[in-house]
Amino acid sequence: MPEAAQDPVIHTATDVLGHRMLSSDQVAVLFKVKELREHASKVCSDLKDSGADPRNLAIARTHFEDAFMRINRAVTKPEVDL
Repeated sequence: MPEAAQDPVIHTATDVLGHRMLSSDQVAVLFKVKELREHASKVCSDLKDSGADPRNLAIARTHFEDAFMRINRAVTKPEVDL
């Protein structure tokens, strides 16, 4: 897998309400999760184009989105709970 591009903007904890400062390791994990999310989305799109069942693909895509959001929240530990 190609290496994740680094965010050129440096953010502080006050930039995003409810979030704390993240370590460089945590930021690296978030970039990896972003790569995985993009890959999962492409796989779902490719399957849709190949004629796979659209209802089950939509359910799978929803589960992927929820899983990636929860991974991000596990890493960032925001103060606001969903």
